[in-house]
Amino acid sequence: MSKALFREEQRLAAWIFMLVIGSGASVLIFVPFAPRQAATVLWITAFVAMLPAVLLYLMKLMVEVEPGLIRVRFVPFVNRTIQITELESWEACTYDPLGDYGGWGIRWGLRGLGKNRAYNARGNRGVQLVFKNGDRVLIGSQRPEDLAQAITNASVQ
Repeated sequence: MSKALFREEQRLAAWIFMLVIGSGASVLIFVPFAPRQAATVLWITAFVAMLPAVLLYLMKLMVEVEPGLIRVRFVPFVNRTIQITELESWEACTYDPLGDYGGWGIRWGLRGLGKNRAYNARGNRGVQLVFKNGDRVLIGSQRPEDLAQAITNASVQ
């Protein structure tokens, strides 16, 4: 088992979780005013609407750099290992999550050609990876300079 040169874990911003919970819970405002059958439908609707909030709460972005590789996990959906030898370059950067990728999470770029993917949980900083085949992956980070330096260190080991 090799030693990690960098490790970071992030969760989605709390406001995203609260927005989803609030939208599902807002349906419950109408329960006291609804006939019995409609109230049952409202309860079921609220429950189904809040299920994504549970999923959002469980999601987390985990990034680990080891000699020769980068591991990106976006629990429970993505478990990706990137060999550093596949990369042409990498750079710490600031980006526009909404304008460039349409938000946070597992995203596909809205601008540019080819494959342009992002794994981001919060904020507007990260490391842009450019693959030798032209694909791009942005990894969101609260410590992008440390992540980029760890990738550089891992590439020479």
